[in-house]
Amino acid sequence: MAKFVLLFIFLYVTIFGYFLWISIRVMYKGNKDNLQIWKATLVFGKILYGTVSILFAVNTVFLIIMGIHGKTLPMGFEGGAFYPYSVWISWNYSMLFFLPFILIFLVIAGSLWFLREIFSHPVAAFPLRKTLVYGYLAFFLVLFTLIHISNRSPEVRKISLDLPHVGRVEKQKLRILQISDTHIGNIIHRREMAKIAALVNATEADILVLTGDIIDNNNEFIPIFSEFYHSLKKIPTYAIIGNHDHIDSVRPLVEEFRKLGIVLLDNDSRQFKDKNGNVWQIVGTDYPFPHFQNAQKRKALIQRYYSSAFGKTDNKNPVLFLLHDPKDLPIFFSRMSKDNKRMDLSLAGHTHGSQICFPFFLKFLENNIHPFIRGHYVLGGGTPAESHLYVNAGTGHWMPVRLCCPPEITLLEIF
Repeated sequence: MAKFVLLFIFLYVTIFGYFLWISIRVMYKGNKDNLQIWKATLVFGKILYGTVSILFAVNTVFLIIMGIHGKTLPMGFEGGAFYPYSVWISWNYSMLFFLPFILIFLVIAGSLWFLREIFSHPVAAFPLRKTLVYGYLAFFLVLFTLIHISNRSPEVRKISLDLPHVGRVEKQKLRILQISDTHIGNIIHRREMAKIAALVNATEADILVLTGDIIDNNNEFIPIFSEFYHSLKKIPTYAIIGNHDHIDSVRPLVEEFRKLGIVLLDNDSRQFKDKNGNVWQIVGTDYPFPHFQNAQKRKALIQRYYSSAFGKTDNKNPVLFLLHDPKDLPIFFSRMSKDNKRMDLSLAGHTHGSQICFPFFLKFLENNIHPFIRGHYVLGGGTPAESHLYVNAGTGHWMPVRLCCPPEITLLEIF
């Protein structure tokens, strides 16, 4: 597998370098021969695209066969063996590899057109030529700098919440540490998890919660999670399952949680007593993986999850609710309000904060695609059923592109 990855990187860099070289020649010389070379390069790109498509079609068949026989994927295969979703996963990862090539075509073609338009005019007729070129280069420099900064090690984000329905006794010094969407795999590996462990061990928390997508599609990476957890200071730990944890059969991860002493909340609830003797009810639900793309079936499944998870809770002690996808929260909140149940604080992940956190873009997403992207939200504000939600922006990622949205470990202080 390592040889395959190195070969792919070599091809990727070679093709990108070749495109860049041809583009520079066309930009400065602009003769017909160079234009023909550039067009030929685009044809080569289409051939490459088709070849990779065939390879992923073969991979899809392989994944289906593996899924039928219940086999775990070999190390490095970033796809799922959970039949029939192997087709969906294979397609997604096909796009993951195709997208950079498509973006390279668009960026280089657009850049070429822009620069040729500028340099095709004499300086006297185009006095702003230098300014535009420098501005163009500065734009990409700033863009890539922001991406580099945003992909640094996770930051510990401290959030203080005043929950109105939690009494003063319960609010004394409760610190909740949330890790979500680590996506341990080929991108987030041992070195990255060691950095996360160092940050976690430097914080003072009463409880650690893992809100899903611990593994990125492949159970061969579970040992890396085990090494990570063994390196942490031991505090009570509760976990739920995310959609990526389901893909390569969730059973091995569940068994590993049991061995490590992590409490898995699978549509269930537990009581947690902190060092001050305060009691919290911790509720956790599974991700509705079998029906995640069918709205009606998903809603029906969530209703069953609610009945199982909140069946033993009461209104005497505060409730901390863990779910993976915050989009499902309104269904839970509606049932909770109808049944007069408590849901003081909910913690979720899944969205990665969109990984691009321009304010206007976040507002667009929240208004049109997903109501809860990143940060603190309040449901039923000012009513007896008031409930708070915090969405973690992702401690890791499976697509290593972030812009103004650094990965985070959340430390919530309840006062």
